[in-house]
Amino acid sequence: MKNERRHDLETNELAVRLTGWIDWVKPHASTITGAVLVLLGVMAASSYWSTQSASNQQAAWNEFAIAYDTTDRELVSLRKVADKEEYSGTPMREWAYITWADRQLRLASDEYLINRESAIDRLRQIEGTYEDLSAGVFEVVVQNRARFGLARVYELQNKPEEARKQYLLVQGDLQSMASRRATQLESSTVEESVAWLATTDLPRRSTNLGGGAPGVRPDFEATTPPATQSGDVSVTRSLEEILGSSGEDATGEDRYEGEPEDESKESETKASETKASETKASETKASETEAPETKAPEAEAEPTSDASKEATAENADVAE
Repeated sequence: MKNERRHDLETNELAVRLTGWIDWVKPHASTITGAVLVLLGVMAASSYWSTQSASNQQAAWNEFAIAYDTTDRELVSLRKVADKEEYSGTPMREWAYITWADRQLRLASDEYLINRESAIDRLRQIEGTYEDLSAGVFEVVVQNRARFGLARVYELQNKPEEARKQYLLVQGDLQSMASRRATQLESSTVEESVAWLATTDLPRRSTNLGGGAPGVRPDFEATTPPATQSGDVSVTRSLEEILGSSGEDATGEDRYEGEPEDESKESETKASETKASETKASETKASETEAPETKAPEAEAEPTSDASKEATAENADVAE
């Protein structure tokens, strides 16, 4: 009985509390409803912005890949992608700027001993980019790369003290390399080498390959060939008549006359003499060969006559 009474009291107490809460909410019902709607709108906008941001970043990285995968060694297209306002605040923009700046630094290093003016111009262009990226960015890796690149720019500009300070600020994967270079810059020998490299006069290759004088423009104008004699060219003319006598010089004399003909005549004479001697030798050999053949029948004739004599004698005896 007591338990039932206690249960009824608790139920009534809950009903009283609920009734009081409802009475308190009724005057603020519109405010609460507006707050709930605002919260739902914020959640919807946040979801939409997140979706758009993901789509924007995907499009940005797609353009980054297309601009980077090119044969343009200057990476001008990548710089144009980084300059687009719709990609402002995206990690892709920072990576595009640092990639372009690193490429320009490499090109400046390659041509530093060939064309120093062009190299210095490249260093001036990327110095501000490195300073902006090293001040504060979303990606810490980009910030450390910017500090390392800025130190290299100062070093090539013969500013070893500023370069050493930037090397000491580098952290992460490049920290060991940067610290080692900062220690090397403390040496007076390395500092003198950096100063000599930045101020020495570079040898220039001569573009004069022979022919002409330095500073004088060569004559590249074509000359008009001399006009030939007018007249109809007959198809029945021989090649010698068309081209002229190839064996005569300007004086009308045969330039092949002289030693070449003498040599040909001597060769013909020697050939005829050799042929005559070979003919004489062959006739002599033939006469020597025929002599034994003429004597052979005479030598064989004697046995033939003796045989005939014996045969005649035998015939005579038989007749008797």
